[in-house]
This record gives sequence, C-alpha cells and structure tokens, in this order.
Amino acid sequence: IGPIMAGMFKDAGATKGVDAWFPAFIIAGVACLTAALLGLMLKPPRVKTAA
Repeated sequence: IGPIMAGMFKDAGATKGVDAWFPAFIIAGVACLTAALLGLMLKPPRVKTAA
C-alpha cells in the first residue's frame, strides 16, 4: 500500500516537486510508530496447566 499511496500523492502534486512526497512519508511514519507501540504492548502467551 505504501508505494501505491506515495505514487498517488506524487501524481496529485506533480508541480510541487519534493513537497509532494511529504504527506506519504508522514502517513507511513505514523503507521510505523503505531505498529511499534502495539508491538511493545504485546504479552507472551501463557501456558495453561492441567487441572
């Protein structure tokens, strides 16, 4: 999804030059930070003991 989204932003802002890439990088960066935060909140699975 990332490269496709970046291409859409680049095509939409063809006259803006390098600034056309800025929104795509911000969105991808936020997605990466969200994934890292979710990864830090993971807990290892617990082994159930037979009762």
